[in-house]
Amino acid sequence: MSITNHAIQRFQERVTEESESFIRSYICSAVKASTLLYRINGIEKWEFEGIVFIIDSKSGNTPVVRTVYLA
Repeated sequence: MSITNHAIQRFQERVTEESESFIRSYICSAVKASTLLYRINGIEKWEFEGIVFIIDSKSGNTPVVRTVYLA
């Protein structure tokens, strides 16, 4: 899984100001435990504990977390 700098920045603004490495680790584990809300044209919306992850799965085997926001 790849995580954009934009997603890291939004996570720091909206959730916590932890280090980038902590956030990357958290996002990877949270996405694995999250619930798929919908998928359309390769864009997925997942939620875990009030945090929504927008994931681009169009690029084959490597999904990309594009942004993060609060539910």
